[in-house]
Amino acid sequence: MERESETQTYTSNVFLIGLGECGGNLVGEYINKEREEGKLERVTGYLILNTNRYDLVKTKEKYKVPPENMLMFGDTPMGVGGRFMEAYNLIEIWWDAIAEQIRNLGGDVASTFIILTSTGGGTGCGATPALIRKIRETFGRSGRVYIYVMGVLPFEDQTSEALNTIWLLHRLLQEPEKGESADLAILLSNRTMLRRRLQHERSMIMDILGSRLGVDITDVTQLNSIVLGSELPFSAKVLEQTFVDIVNPLIIQTLVKLLQLSTFMPGKNIFPVTDMADIANKLDTISIPAIFTEIPYQTTMDEQGNIDMEGLAMFLQEVVHVAIKYYSLVDIQEHPQASSVLYLLSGPRHIVDVHLDRPIKTALNEYIAEGAAVTPTFIQYDSWEVPMDLLILLGLPKLEEIRDLVSEAEKLINLHSGSKIKERWFLKSKGVSKETLVEALNEIKDLFDIGGTAGEE
Repeated sequence: MERESETQTYTSNVFLIGLGECGGNLVGEYINKEREEGKLERVTGYLILNTNRYDLVKTKEKYKVPPENMLMFGDTPMGVGGRFMEAYNLIEIWWDAIAEQIRNLGGDVASTFIILTSTGGGTGCGATPALIRKIRETFGRSGRVYIYVMGVLPFEDQTSEALNTIWLLHRLLQEPEKGESADLAILLSNRTMLRRRLQHERSMIMDILGSRLGVDITDVTQLNSIVLGSELPFSAKVLEQTFVDIVNPLIIQTLVKLLQLSTFMPGKNIFPVTDMADIANKLDTISIPAIFTEIPYQTTMDEQGNIDMEGLAMFLQEVVHVAIKYYSLVDIQEHPQASSVLYLLSGPRHIVDVHLDRPIKTALNEYIAEGAAVTPTFIQYDSWEVPMDLLILLGLPKLEEIRDLVSEAEKLINLHSGSKIKERWFLKSKGVSKETLVEALNEIKDLFDIGGTAGEE
């Protein structure tokens, strides 16, 4: 009996929801990773939701997801396409069935819900704010529930998805009284993550591209055709899925690091005492992750195996710079001027402690605005076998990529402006008026200090 208590892991109170094709793939990949390690303890349960039956079938086959952990909502097997307001309305119609499934899977005891989704897809964009509101109404009656959104930004030159993204970000930042705002929206970027991996893990990525797409990686012409998208010898869908398979592991790394706070177990300590709710309370609503895994702290050991703490402190400062400049998962400017920061440093108890806070904060000063708060959390393990990892969450930094998305969305709005007939496109293709989208665009521009006013005739 004593041996059992030594290995006991306390139940998590986090429930995962994968929304749409992107969210379903992410949850499926996370679940498979946990299965490989022989456990599924960081979450209370999970549910994959989609309006497209074919996408659900693909997710089920690829990740071996049990049928009870999947649910199609809506009556059109091919989904809602880019018409996000249709997905928004379907959540209300199908909520009783969705809520029952969440209860059956353990979600009624969760205090934190994490929604994983793309920001540009019709299902993910539209259903996310409606799902947030219904979760609060149903599962927040007996106590506060926190709702996080891990949203994947679209690739370049997808103007329709850029417009969807702007609408969703605007909804996630609404006043809490409206019930559709996220406690925390962690943004991740397909375009940035792909570029990061091509830059820093080029040989591995080239092997994937070569084997998956049948491209000769020594042939510069063929590689350029992938980058430029001209005369591709395979479908755009195959190319996109290959890129997704390359970048998804970075998102899973981030999720796993966040979920370290969701469970407690013997041999593990969190200092200062922090849980998932504290992340939302310490950060601006929109946050960007930067992650550095398996920090090679052993390089600071002497011949006797003792750690040079001063050397480690200096080494960690460089780790911070590398993580933010090269491993942030959305493109940020040279001086992002983040309004808030929370970092999680995890590793062996003997080296991961509060004495490392000062060097980390010193390095972070380069990337934060004057007066910004920096919140440290140390996750300590008794074992020397665990890696030393650093996850930095930058609250509301300046984002060049948001500027790009705003520009793409503005072009689409202008394209369909100028007459009442042209402006019918907004209701037909998105389900909302032009005025609604222009308001969202202008408020996002104000938030991120992007000049100009959209929608002026």
